[in-house]
Amino acid sequence: MKKFLRFLLLLLISANAFSQANEQDINALSIFSEYVKAKNYDAAFEPWMELRERSPKFNSAIYVYGERILKHKIKNSTSEEKVNYLNDLLKLWEEKREHFPNKTPLGDILAKSAQLQYDNKNDFGLSNSEIYSNFDRAYNEDLSSFNNPKNLYTYFKLIVQLYDENLKSAEDLFTKYDEISEKVEKEIKNYTNKVNKFVGTSDEEVSISAKDQRRIKSYNSFLKAYDQISKGMEKDLGDRGNCENLIPLYENNFDANQSDGKWLSRAMNRLYGKECDESQLFVKIVQKKNELEPNASTAYYLGTIKDKQGNSSEALVETIQIAILASIVGCAIALPLSFYASRATNLNKYSYFVYKSFLNLVRTIPDLFWAMIFTVAVGIGPFAGVLALLMFSLAIMGKLLSETIDSIDPGPMEAAKATGASHNQSVFTSALPQVLPNFTAYFLYIFELCIRASVILGLVGAGGVGRIIETQRIFLRFDRISPIIVLILVVVILIEQFSVWLRRKIL
Repeated sequence: MKKFLRFLLLLLISANAFSQANEQDINALSIFSEYVKAKNYDAAFEPWMELRERSPKFNSAIYVYGERILKHKIKNSTSEEKVNYLNDLLKLWEEKREHFPNKTPLGDILAKSAQLQYDNKNDFGLSNSEIYSNFDRAYNEDLSSFNNPKNLYTYFKLIVQLYDENLKSAEDLFTKYDEISEKVEKEIKNYTNKVNKFVGTSDEEVSISAKDQRRIKSYNSFLKAYDQISKGMEKDLGDRGNCENLIPLYENNFDANQSDGKWLSRAMNRLYGKECDESQLFVKIVQKKNELEPNASTAYYLGTIKDKQGNSSEALVETIQIAILASIVGCAIALPLSFYASRATNLNKYSYFVYKSFLNLVRTIPDLFWAMIFTVAVGIGPFAGVLALLMFSLAIMGKLLSETIDSIDPGPMEAAKATGASHNQSVFTSALPQVLPNFTAYFLYIFELCIRASVILGLVGAGGVGRIIETQRIFLRFDRISPIIVLILVVVILIEQFSVWLRRKIL
């Protein structure tokens, strides 16, 4: 019983002592917080330091307000005192990371520390290499929270300085440029998405609170800063990123990285951006990238290469080849289907319904959508264009020819059946000859349509001259587009004249 009473008494004393200590911490926090709010940082320093040393885990305000206090001291102190306060600020950030890790991302703290060292490198006595290593640690250990625009820009400026001092290679410089550029692009997308959440459609009114307005303002300021970073990095890179430096660099590293899609993409875009696209290296990189990972970018670059090599005529020939092959195969498939999709030649109502519905379905889907489907299915190139126009030709011919068969004279078919011919035999001997002239005329018309359609399909990567047109349009080279359009016009007119002549001979 006595032991229990002693334990209870000890517990009460401890609770009272804790309560007093807690009250003491609350008072200290209240005192220096009010001083900080009034910007009386000198008066806030002593009670803040006491609470920081006594109860570092008491409240995160110790570190939020402490940063303001120390920055004031740094700004208004002599050189010797300044170094002490600078080191104490670094220590403060480490303590915050230790006691409040959830509120202190590692990458952000490391980058802030490196930025402080950079801004005061004379006081710290640090070299550019040492400071860059600190930034590099932040980048490598926690890239997700290394997102402050100023810190990212300083990080890049340092490697440019180290390159000029021959302490970093050209490969290091351009690799870091690409890495930071990708990081900036990612952050721009992130903040753009955040802003878009507060933007309604044109028909809806969005009510935004004062808190959300502050958020939007902050997001937009980040977007502006990242845009400035991109421009600043490009300016800092300057003549260092010229063809004389880039081509030997990528040439030397090509064999080792020819299976690395990311490396190829960076090299391809860098060479094109610096107008090194006339080199054989650029052609080699684009072709390799297209083999590994064909996409719209590689298609555009290949189109540019062909155009620069004077191969617009080659692309036009490819367009005509696509149209011819698609027209022939599509119309050939449509010919028997049309007889099954006509009431005059298909006596089975269920079969007729199936074939008619199929042709209606195919005709419903636009040729451009077919091209998108096939570029995904078989990859970018002329084969996708052939398949898309094949479906287009099949749909048009099926529609026109099935309706023509519906209106044929049934007499010859009935006469053939009267002589003992089967239904299929009567269709082949009596119905087919009646529609063959129309079939020929329709084929020529569809061929003309395919020529024009193939140009459009090339815009989505389905091969032909459309690829070149789209490439030049993106880069606003309308002077190169005009001759191509004139050439297409001449080809279409010639095809039209040939069609007229052939129809006169047949019909």
